[in-house]
Amino acid sequence: TWVCGLWACALLGACAGPAPPALGSLDAWTLQQAGGLLIIDVRPLRERAAGPSPAGAARLPLEAGPAAGTAFVQAVLDTVAADRTRPIGLICERGVVSRRAQALLRAAGFTAAVDIDDGLSGSLAGPGWSAWGLPLDGDP
Repeated sequence: TWVCGLWACALLGACAGPAPPALGSLDAWTLQQAGGLLIIDVRPLRERAAGPSPAGAARLPLEAGPAAGTAFVQAVLDTVAADRTRPIGLICERGVVSRRAQALLRAAGFTAAVDIDDGLSGSLAGPGWSAWGLPLDGDP
């Protein structure tokens, strides 16, 4: 599966193909725990009030507006020290904003940016990070 490929990419430093369009919360958490995936919470500030972020996630909100995409891409570049090959998992509440963030990053040359498509609260793709009982900021 692609998860195995991402393990090789993260641990060996060589990706054998393009990243898949999406990854579920459980796979994302497993990869994060192995040090192979940086999770970025892209929820706009108004959505972030709904609850905590996944434990260990960077918080880089993707706001609305014409300049927001450029500012978001620059913030990600700063976070990953301009490494456009670093595996990144993008998460939001239900997968809508994270899909937009993924499109922006792919257009900017990021080769391993994936959408965590079930989000924090669940979507048609799955129950979501919270429903799986995965750790959130503030959890012990």
